[in-house]
Amino acid sequence: MEQGQLHILLVEDNPADVLLTRMAIEESGLAQQLMTIADGESALAYLRVTDRLPDLILLDLNLPELDGFAMLEDLRKLPHCANVPVAVLSASRSQQDRHHALDLGARAYFAKPSSLSGYTNLARELAVFCQALPSTS
Repeated sequence: MEQGQLHILLVEDNPADVLLTRMAIEESGLAQQLMTIADGESALAYLRVTDRLPDLILLDLNLPELDGFAMLEDLRKLPHCANVPVAVLSASRSQQDRHHALDLGARAYFAKPSSLSGYTNLARELAVFCQALPSTS
């Protein structure tokens, strides 16, 4: 995938994490569009009806209503969304959570940084990850 042309859906309920992630992605030039939805139910509802699937979903695990694991499981059941790349972005550093997310179809697992510079590094890691994804165009 070509950097700077991506449409990214961030599923995150923490406003501070949304802001830091958005700043890092904008600074890196990684995405053309970054959309944010605060919970798994609303994200699935959007994905069921949108005409433009995201090139990448960044998914938090600790979400209200429907957590990230359940959202990922339900997402993989939607035929038109089965191949949308998902990268988990979670505060959890648990190997069990990492393995469970990958078993459910996430293509990557990133721990949320604890500093602003960590978010800048995260954007660089996401850019490398996205370059390795197959082009959908």
